[in-house]
Parts: sequence; structure tokens; C-alpha cells
Amino acid sequence: KSSWRPGSIQPPWTLDDPHTPAIVSFYSFKGGVGRTTAVAAIALLLAQAGKRTLVFDLDLEAPGVGNLLLENITPPEDGIVDYLVELELSKSRPINLAAYVAVQNHQDLIGQGEPVRVMTAGKLNVNFLEKIARLDFENFVSQDVNPLFELLSHASEEYDLDFILLDLRSGLHDLGGLSLNGLSHLDILFGLETEQSWAGLE
Repeated sequence: KSSWRPGSIQPPWTLDDPHTPAIVSFYSFKGGVGRTTAVAAIALLLAQAGKRTLVFDLDLEAPGVGNLLLENITPPEDGIVDYLVELELSKSRPINLAAYVAVQNHQDLIGQGEPVRVMTAGKLNVNFLEKIARLDFENFVSQDVNPLFELLSHASEEYDLDFILLDLRSGLHDLGGLSLNGLSHLDILFGLETEQSWAGLE
């Protein structure tokens, strides 16, 4: 679990350059506390304000933000897991990032603002578990090129984004460590006013 050790990760870029997007992680120790709903709502508010935003569903074990943001929109067959598997196998970025990204541009939701782009975890079919098994998120920390960084950089370059929002797996998952321990510029933690929730966040 080296991804949880302090100082093991830094954001892929600083915010000194106004043309680089802020990376914001939304994390909860427990499910059912409104984290995913908040991600969707904030993405829409940013879009209405004219901010170019991409949402990544990194809750790979219980993905859901795509269902909220892409109602009545069929997302691509492939998502984050597929992108990362292809990156690991070919050792190069997939050529067409748009093949992995869905777009929400309904005026009832964004008004005259910018569309919200969403990259789902991937299609939840019989192959999804096998694809996740191919990915060793713990080793992402020690690799010369962190695949998750590569994905975020690809998205930033492709879409000239203002914000990247990450909806994160609850618990002590490797993705939680990667995102909360230096990958993001801002971490937003969700919990209920209960002893169990406070103990979990600690």
C-alpha cells in the first residue's frame, strides 16, 4: 500500500499555469453519503458557469456517476479500465480518447454553458472483472510513467479542461491512496455525523 505513504505521489502538474485544470477528488469511507450525487451536481454547476469539466468514475467496484450524468445517453463501450489496460499492453496512449468519453450537453442541465464530459469505469459485463485483474494499481506508484497520470494528462491536453473531478472508491483501495495522497490538488471528504464515519475518515 505504498500509494498511501506520505510524499509518494505528486500531482501531474501544478496550478501555476492557468491553462492546467484543477484535479479534485471526492472521497468517502462509506457509501451512501451523497458523494456521487455531489460530484454530478458540481459538474453541472461548473458547466453552467462555462467551465470545461471532465468527470472520471474511479469507483470501479460500484460505479455510478455515469448513471446520474448520462441519463438517456448511451456511454461508449469502453471506459477507464479499458483505457488503462490498453495503455499497459501497448505502452502508448490509445489514439482516440473520444472513443472512451461520453458528452452531456442537454440544455436543460447545462443551459448555455459548456458540455460535461464523463469517462465511466467501463461496461459492466463478464469481462469487466478480468480487466480489473490485469491492473495492479499498487505498482502505478513505482512505474516510470504512472498510467493514471497518463490518462489525466491525455484528457487535459485533448479537451483544454478547467476541472477534472474524480469520484473515488470508498475504503482503503489503492485508487483512494493514489488520488488522495498527492494526485489531486484538492480532496473533498464525505461522511455522516456519526462516530463510525469520523473513525473511518481518521
